[in-house]
Amino acid sequence: MPILHPWGKTSDGRFVHITSAPHETVVGLTCPQCNGVLIPVLGQILAWHFRHQAENVLCNYEPESTLHLVAKQKICEMLQLSYPRQHIGFQERTFPVELGKLVSATQEVTLANGAIRVDVLAQFEHENVAVEIFVAHRCDADKIRVFAEHEIAAMEINLSYYSLAEKSEADWIEHILHKGFRYWLYPPKCVRDAEQPLRQAWIAERERKAREAREAQRRAEQERLERQRQFEQRRQLARQIDQSRKEHEGLIDGEFQRRAADAEALRELRDQLEAARSHERQLVQAALAAQEQVKAAREQMPASGLRRALQNHRRFADSPPDLQLLVAAHGGYNRITQDAWQKFDADLASWKQRLRERHLRLS
Repeated sequence: MPILHPWGKTSDGRFVHITSAPHETVVGLTCPQCNGVLIPVLGQILAWHFRHQAENVLCNYEPESTLHLVAKQKICEMLQLSYPRQHIGFQERTFPVELGKLVSATQEVTLANGAIRVDVLAQFEHENVAVEIFVAHRCDADKIRVFAEHEIAAMEINLSYYSLAEKSEADWIEHILHKGFRYWLYPPKCVRDAEQPLRQAWIAERERKAREAREAQRRAEQERLERQRQFEQRRQLARQIDQSRKEHEGLIDGEFQRRAADAEALRELRDQLEAARSHERQLVQAALAAQEQVKAAREQMPASGLRRALQNHRRFADSPPDLQLLVAAHGGYNRITQDAWQKFDADLASWKQRLRERHLRLS
């Protein structure tokens, strides 16, 4: 059950907890909210507390506000205050904090040229620290920004978890000065000095990467412009080639027709040559048949007739000109000269004439 009015205030403004009432002079204690006279209630059933001496007093007592005032007063009275010995700062690194002994503490001090007022200004051996007490309201972002702009080390003590707890005065003092959760709103100078080279190295690295990115972007832009220039050159060349093709289209068609005519003439010449070869084979067959006839006549004719037949056969057996020898002599069919063809045709015609004459004599 929460304590109602656990704190009373003396005439000189010092706060007294209900657990200290038997050992204190309680005459003249007043309410921290309405300044009404309080009397202690030290019963056996309900928790000890103060209540107003007068009946039907309208008092909007808020334990959070009273605890906030008590915390500031106890820090300044006892000159004891624990602070976070570590701070998780730049790049999630942990930095040690050492401020030395607390020398003095002052409530409600105006800082930053009147821009902010802090709950307590604690003066340690190495640095002054602004202390904020969080009971009902956390320190706002604007105030933290002022701390950062003016490089004022600041920490916050979070007592919101204990604002309605039933504790003795010794417990409250222990939580306010030492055990209560506390953290840095803006780190002290020792941490900032340790962070500075890391920040400078990080900034230098970011600037280097930015320069590299800009250089890469510049090279990419140059490559794009070069590709565009090459593309324009190729397109211009393609236009020139197309124009040249159109200009020479008639000449190309004429050349194609000429080559087609040459191919047709070559086919006709090949047909003629095949016909000559066929005729040559027929003549060879006729010569072989004549040899068979001579052989048969040798067996049937007398010796004198045989001699004449042999003489006629020798004349008849005169071989025709050999086309294969002609091709071999010139190293190919297409290499035979016009004069060689004329001589071959003349020899072939002469052989045919002799063959016809011999056939006529034999018949």
